[in-house]
Amino acid sequence: MKQFSKIIFATMIGSCLAIGFTFFMTIAMIAGLASSGGGEWTDDIGAIENNSVLKINLNGPLKDQMERRDLVSSLMRYSEPPVSGLYELSRVLETAAQDDRIKGVLLHFQGFRSGLANAEALRRKILQFKNSGKFVIAYAEMYSEIDYVVASAVDEVTLYPKGYFEWDGLFSKMGYLKNTMEKLEVVPQVFRVGRYKSAIEPYISDKMSEASREQVEALIQGSWSQIVQYAAEKTKLSVAELNNIADDLSVMFASEALDKGFVSALASFEEIEEKLLELTGAEGKPKYVNWRSYFKETQKDKESSGNSVALIFASGGINTEVGDGEGISSVELSALIHKIQRDDKVKAVVIRVNSPGGSALASDVIWTATGWLKDTKPVVTSFGNVAASGGYYMSAGSQYIFAEPTTITGSIGVFGLSFATKKFWNDKVGMTFDTAKSHRFSDMNSLVRLYDPEESMKIQGVVDQIYEDFLNVVTSGREALTSRDQTHEIAQGRVWLGATAKEIGLVDELGGVDEAVAKAAELAQLSDYRVQVYPKELSPLQEFIKQMNGVSVWTIKALIPKALLQALDKDSKQSIHQKVQARLPFDIEML
Repeated sequence: MKQFSKIIFATMIGSCLAIGFTFFMTIAMIAGLASSGGGEWTDDIGAIENNSVLKINLNGPLKDQMERRDLVSSLMRYSEPPVSGLYELSRVLETAAQDDRIKGVLLHFQGFRSGLANAEALRRKILQFKNSGKFVIAYAEMYSEIDYVVASAVDEVTLYPKGYFEWDGLFSKMGYLKNTMEKLEVVPQVFRVGRYKSAIEPYISDKMSEASREQVEALIQGSWSQIVQYAAEKTKLSVAELNNIADDLSVMFASEALDKGFVSALASFEEIEEKLLELTGAEGKPKYVNWRSYFKETQKDKESSGNSVALIFASGGINTEVGDGEGISSVELSALIHKIQRDDKVKAVVIRVNSPGGSALASDVIWTATGWLKDTKPVVTSFGNVAASGGYYMSAGSQYIFAEPTTITGSIGVFGLSFATKKFWNDKVGMTFDTAKSHRFSDMNSLVRLYDPEESMKIQGVVDQIYEDFLNVVTSGREALTSRDQTHEIAQGRVWLGATAKEIGLVDELGGVDEAVAKAAELAQLSDYRVQVYPKELSPLQEFIKQMNGVSVWTIKALIPKALLQALDKDSKQSIHQKVQARLPFDIEML
């Protein structure tokens, strides 16, 4: 019997070791595959032939940086196109302009998605590329307004003969949960400063407030005016004519777009390739160079001096969490800033911000870190599609701020949001609670009971104080704003477009990352330098582990608003810093 037990025990140990070995070998294999995954990103380019065409497929989201698609993310998001990076596209266009082997560029639009500010920046890079004398052709089976912002910069805009052209204006649609809250018997408890700070409205209303509608309509009209300006330059139609076309939907089909001058020609992709052969002198089939592979091949091992300008990309919501792989972590970003501060080779810093805000505490931690950094080397900020509320707070101390004309910024305001869920648990679920506590207010953040008047007064006091801190941060950081009251006039949670933000002193100059880098180099008195991008790219194994950590919560986060998810968690308790947010009052997506 003893011998039998030994055999069983040995078998169990062997099985565990085999399972463990298989598990780690699987991780190693997947990590290895990840390093060679990603399709377009990792393909070797080989020898670039003369008379080549740089092909840029705009077939998915355009963000600040290109996404490195590993095997795990490819499997989890197999139907999604890879993210294109504005920074990498800009570098590719600059290099191709000087590359005699590249005769021109083909932009192929296939479901392109972008914020207007990033689309404007890409448009500007295409115009700069055209200064080289090389051609740029755009092709699509359907153009949207955001496509056309970019396409309006090219030499020839071509559309499939039976394709479509969208020119019907912009809109913003917001969902409201007041009736949902009432059905669930969940009571939102709201604290805010700023009459335009409408982030809490979806939980307490069934429609826009007058203040919210005022600023949303201003954003839409300002954005549309910029789009119309680009279209007017391309079509030679007046602003009135372009608005009339949108009003009566007189351009929808390819033939109508050609008739009004939106497109230069109607052609199939096969006909486009014939055109490319004529332009390049190639034979048989155009010699395409994939832009992602071209970036990989041409950007490595560039010679430069030891001096550098650090370019930090900071995108997403702002939080105090570490290592969740999403958004801007104040812990991680401030640690990175301190590391760069100690690097003697880094002579200046540019922070590229694309954020609607988030935790007020986290925003202040980042602002403090940039203040220390600014004492030792110049700090310049570049705003992308959105840099609002906490995204503005963390940036306000920069020596210089750049934004695109249609960057969404401002939203200098604060709100607190909590939920009382007692009736939901009692009436809907049948669960009751009983509490033992050490002090009177110990359970005030339990997300179960309503606040009493004194607790509400305390929390509102915290929100009021953070708003005053916000005003002081902005006033001290912006030379054009000389007093708290002057800042308050343009604050109150109001959202502004970049062009207006420049007029009222929230932004110093209109431009993008390249302009910000040039300004940082100028402030540091650098003539020879390289741009060092942060955060550094993860290794394949690190990327795999990060993706696996996030798999379990992807679906839930996609389906349920985070605030509501917390409210319905019976074990949840929110601290004050979680409750108080400096965040954009709405989410904006340009479709």
